[in-house]
Amino acid sequence: ASGAAGAEATAAAMAAVEPPPPTEAAAPGPETDESPGAGSGVPEPPLWPEYADPNYVMPTEIEVKVGRVGTAATGMGSYEEQTIICVAVEKVPVGFRKPNLGGYRHKRTGLRYHHAGTQTEARTRPPRDMSSLRERDTQTYETVSRRTETVRESGTQMRRVDLDIDDTSDLVVYPKPYFSAAQQLEVNRKACITMQRYWRGYLARCRAHTKRMAILTMRAEEAAQAEMEENQAAERHQREIKRRLQPRTKADFELLYNELGTWRHREVQKIHDGVFGDTAEAKRRANAELLAKESKLLQTIDNMKGRASKEGRQVRVRKLLKMMSQPQKWELGDGHFVDVDTPFSVRAKELMDLYEGLTAPLMSTEERLNVLLSVKWTVAEFDCTLSSDIIELIEREADLLNRGRSSSTMTGLRQRVANLFLEFIQTPEFNPAAQQFSKVPDETIYISPETYTTEFAAT
Repeated sequence: ASGAAGAEATAAAMAAVEPPPPTEAAAPGPETDESPGAGSGVPEPPLWPEYADPNYVMPTEIEVKVGRVGTAATGMGSYEEQTIICVAVEKVPVGFRKPNLGGYRHKRTGLRYHHAGTQTEARTRPPRDMSSLRERDTQTYETVSRRTETVRESGTQMRRVDLDIDDTSDLVVYPKPYFSAAQQLEVNRKACITMQRYWRGYLARCRAHTKRMAILTMRAEEAAQAEMEENQAAERHQREIKRRLQPRTKADFELLYNELGTWRHREVQKIHDGVFGDTAEAKRRANAELLAKESKLLQTIDNMKGRASKEGRQVRVRKLLKMMSQPQKWELGDGHFVDVDTPFSVRAKELMDLYEGLTAPLMSTEERLNVLLSVKWTVAEFDCTLSSDIIELIEREADLLNRGRSSSTMTGLRQRVANLFLEFIQTPEFNPAAQQFSKVPDETIYISPETYTTEFAAT
């Protein structure tokens, strides 16, 4: 009955796929076109193939033929048995469109094979009971003894008179001497002793290496310390020699005077002891020579003091001019500082450049005349006695340069020009930045930034 029902369902499905039977064609009229095959009994091919017909309806049951090929029990030959099984199809409603999984196409025949999909719902696993997961009863393992028999049968056979047994592949095994637990503990103890020996040897080697490295490091540090001390001693020695050969500070000259006094005291003591002679004439002559040497040394110290004073003055002047020309530091709202060039600092920078040009040695005549002309125009903006003196000295030097006089004959003149121009720079009326560096600030002389900007914008 199921087979008949399946056949009927299959027939019904095929009927749904097959096109309707051809009908008799109407007689062609004058206004209709005759088509090839019209009116003939040849059926038209189906529009859709069987595997892609959208009107196909799956039956409720399908028939599956299962075949089996085997050999008969009598051994007379092979036979083929086929069984028809009816499988019920349960339709599950699908709420989504099945995806296109692609497929393959046969290159020779052109057949296409699509990947099949299933609409069976996924099996859901029941939730696990977590109530007694971490209890003592759950975590306690109960052991049960069971006996079973293996499926493999085996047996033994001893030698008999009426039975020949092949013993060529037999292996005779003799028992070894009994190894007690005490002997095993002794073996373990010896093994532990061996491991301890190697481990303690490793630790001893590590300690020895650490001590050697500590000794080497200490020796290296001692050598570096000794070298540093030696270098510092050499630097101190060189510094002491330089202090005596090229004294700069007051302490250096005091050191020279003290050493000169010590040397004179020793020489006087030698004269009194009669080292240069016991007679009065010898002592008088030795005192005269000592006085001459002392006078010459004092003269040398005074000359070095003059040179040091001159060099120190130049250093102080350059430092003062540099401090005047430094930009001002203004604090921003976020706490940072920014350098700002004010009109006063710009003016001080210009005057510092002119002063360095006046005091620069080894300049050509043309360069010197350009510097003198720039200084003259800078000073000529103010009508005062200091400006007139500077202009007069500049014109005198320019006249001497035009006449071809040598630079050595104008050393004093150039020094006077430089000193007067330095006095001009240190005057707050001409250089507002010098106001804060003057020893006795003049409160009556003040030039506001607006006035300075209008008066000195051209410079």
